[in-house]
Amino acid sequence: MMRCPIDYVLTQQELELCINFARDSAPTQQDYEFGERSTGARTAFEISRDNLIGKIAEVAFKNIIEANYPSIPEINLDFEVYERGKYDEQDASINGYNIDVKGTREGGRWFLIEWNKLRFRSRENKLPQYFAAFSVGWDRLRDYPSGKATFQGLIPIAWLSFPHAIKEARIEILRKDSFIPNTGTRLQTDNYGIRFCHLIRSDKGINACINNMVNGKEKEVLDFILPE
Repeated sequence: MMRCPIDYVLTQQELELCINFARDSAPTQQDYEFGERSTGARTAFEISRDNLIGKIAEVAFKNIIEANYPSIPEINLDFEVYERGKYDEQDASINGYNIDVKGTREGGRWFLIEWNKLRFRSRENKLPQYFAAFSVGWDRLRDYPSGKATFQGLIPIAWLSFPHAIKEARIEILRKDSFIPNTGTRLQTDNYGIRFCHLIRSDKGINACINNMVNGKEKEVLDFILPE
């Protein structure tokens, strides 16, 4: 039964691959993520850490999905280091369906989708069909990953397409300079926010998402307009 949350512990080889990628890719990445200058500029260390958290989540997603759905094709992850200003196509893909895998350090309870990233992917005609949320184990004293990542759930991009869908899915609009609810974390940009507990987390719900991908359903990304 595939019911979230689901833990995956990376092998030492997988963790080293992620660490090396984060270190090597940081110098080529922009100080402002996706060219969005309304956010604060990131240091090279922060870029490397963000890359590492994201790549650990991707490795965990690949292993969890492949272990639970052995009939789907292998999920290939992109460890290529791109020149400045270029990005990978998507984090993961299943049968032509693109999944944006988002990792946040352990302790958070919210899945955030940055509006600047949605705008960027929309301009490039590369919006994903699904988003996958992970919390990544982190030793905050050493500022170093524990090697564990926890799958928190999925949402389809259709949940972001219409105001009534956003309301029904309990997605909140979290504005720049506001705080993530019940935390002291201030947001640097506008986000959609959804609590982990409101993601698709049941075996039935996750199976439905995977079956949609396997059977070629709901592949087209609907047009949507971000609120002002």
